[in-house]
Amino acid sequence: MTVDSTVDAGPLDRLPRTALRLGPWTVAPFAFCVGAGFATGGTLATVLAAATGRSPGLMAAILLGAVVAFFVVGLATKVVYGDEVYVFFHHALATVGAAVVVIWAAGAPVLPYLDLTVAGTLGALIVVKLGCLFVGCCYGRPAHRGIRYRPTHAEAGFPSCYVGVRTFPVQVVEAGWAVCMTVVTAGVVLAGGPAGSGLTVGVTGYAVGRLFTEPLRGDSGRAYLLGLSQAQWLSVVVLAAVGVLTALQVLPWTGWQLGVAVVGLVLTAAVGTYRLSRRRGLWQLATPRRLREFAELLDHLDAVLAVDGAGPHVHATSAGLLVSAARTDDGAQRLRHYTVSSHDGRLTERAMTDLADLVGILRCAGGTPVVIASATGTCHLLMADPVGGLTA
Repeated sequence: MTVDSTVDAGPLDRLPRTALRLGPWTVAPFAFCVGAGFATGGTLATVLAAATGRSPGLMAAILLGAVVAFFVVGLATKVVYGDEVYVFFHHALATVGAAVVVIWAAGAPVLPYLDLTVAGTLGALIVVKLGCLFVGCCYGRPAHRGIRYRPTHAEAGFPSCYVGVRTFPVQVVEAGWAVCMTVVTAGVVLAGGPAGSGLTVGVTGYAVGRLFTEPLRGDSGRAYLLGLSQAQWLSVVVLAAVGVLTALQVLPWTGWQLGVAVVGLVLTAAVGTYRLSRRRGLWQLATPRRLREFAELLDHLDAVLAVDGAGPHVHATSAGLLVSAARTDDGAQRLRHYTVSSHDGRLTERAMTDLADLVGILRCAGGTPVVIASATGTCHLLMADPVGGLTA
């Protein structure tokens, strides 16, 4: 896409990279962070094992099982989807499953070592999320403040329609939540709580965190059902399973568990309420997939204008938004004129305001387009014709 070269670089814009220099070596940032995450999580779990009288050797075997599970899940997703897809939730569940097998085979008590495994897994997530921040996976929704990815990231799979567009750094939020839950889980383990306390608190905290952060994410690869993403449904299932196992006294009940759940659910409700207030009347762009479709459509219309002149050129989204683009001249400057209407009737005033805000972000205009509402409920957006570019 075309990006206004006058937009100032933000504090996070130095972080994105597709290659990481380590002395004389150049490595892939995400692969490096995954390896560093395994090392971090494994070290933490081993230290906790030694501090609580458990076997560091068995923890090393569990770590090896986690590595095997990581590659097995990666291979399975490649067979199913035709490409390597890394979803931490899937890998975390596979790690717990592999740990159970290793612990059972060793004849050791399961819950105490699962406490250590979950603490180490959360510690690994902290570093892995930094890798996501570097390369642009698990990225956030378009936002006025955030991080901008470059054309080199698009060559590696980042959506080209978001190149140069600020996206909310949700990876930082997720890494911060992982730090909090790692500290709490490790603290519960070191405090000598009942076996399974660390497992219960860590799993509950991570699931609640995903419910909270998922609405902030902009990557469009996940399926949605009844307004919730796959990760959110997995979180609900995990929380329900923990609740059932706690009621059956398989897992212990702790005050930490209640505190984490309450704090997380309050934050989730706050984010949900904010999203509803900001997007009411604009359901056509509620999911990341539809949002990306709209951004790609704007890019397409701009490309057509660059070739075919003044326009207008009209296209429709799968959700029923009709979008056109044209160039006009007010005598002082050249303007871009976008028109948006809906198959389902008039766009509300809130929907038009949100559209103007979104188009301003996607076109990197450094401001919000002027909104002109017609009597038929059609939204007209006028903004300076974008110029400049973002270099690799």
